[in-house]
Amino acid sequence: MKRATPYGPAPVTAVNVAARIVVFPRGESLPADFQARAASLNLGACSVRFPCEAYLIDQGADRPHEILVRAQSFLTAYGKLAGGWAQVGRFDEYELCPATIQALREGRIELTPPQSLWMDLEAGGQRLVFVPQGSTPVCPPSGERVAASPSRPAPPPNRAR
Repeated sequence: MKRATPYGPAPVTAVNVAARIVVFPRGESLPADFQARAASLNLGACSVRFPCEAYLIDQGADRPHEILVRAQSFLTAYGKLAGGWAQVGRFDEYELCPATIQALREGRIELTPPQSLWMDLEAGGQRLVFVPQGSTPVCPPSGERVAASPSRPAPPPNRAR
């Protein structure tokens, strides 16, 4: 196992990934093939002192579980592709609210369609992804949803489980 360097902690490896990532729901563990690829999955922000959290989610269809990894305020999505596990995207927020973190830990998530006033574009075979201009998101008071803004329409109402 590699030791810490003058530039920071030892890199994440299959050997030490379990000590650096807390998995939710509790009692679950990261898939063995995900752990085996840990060194190539950009998990460098995860450390024993500041562990990351991994949330096993299921987006349905015929895919296996997806994994969201939270490193401080960054939420990165990993999926199992033809070549194995890979980073497939991220969720952009400036700060995750405490209620959001708790809901992720408890598995209380809803799949919702992207909300944007503009569609993505494709020109000359290249996809141009629209990123709305907006202000810094604000955590809603406990139990409330975030209100609409010109760049972010209101989310749909909560659905009963």
